[in-house]
Amino acid sequence: MTMTVPVPTFADQAVRGKALYTEHCQVCHQPDGRGAQGVAPPLQNTVGRYVDQPSGREYLVSVPLTGMTGMVEMEGMRFLGRMPSFAGLADEDIAAVLRYVLAQFNGISDADWLTSQWVAQMRSRGGSPGLTYALRAKLAKGLR
Repeated sequence: MTMTVPVPTFADQAVRGKALYTEHCQVCHQPDGRGAQGVAPPLQNTVGRYVDQPSGREYLVSVPLTGMTGMVEMEGMRFLGRMPSFAGLADEDIAAVLRYVLAQFNGISDADWLTSQWVAQMRSRGGSPGLTYALRAKLAKGLR
């Protein structure tokens, strides 16, 4: 007898993403994704700008995988801090929480590229908080 594992539906992934955001991200980035002044930058209407370019997608996945350290300036505010790594989460969970952030706070529901396989590929490359910060700085220059 062969058992099949049901593939999670989009609705299941959204529920899982929201639960993960609430558990791991909300304390700093706030329930509405607007961030906390001086502590954590906003996710709302900000991170979605990275999805249109491959290096931006790499950055989005690298942030929760490696964490990030350094000065971030957004919307005229500066944030100096250290985002911890959430590399202990499963690839599926990182994909789910990122999909939630993109859909809920940035209006991007088409993130078919954001799979557990993509996260696993990014994880296998390794990285560090400093490298993720450098990638962000490079992307920010290109978006100005």
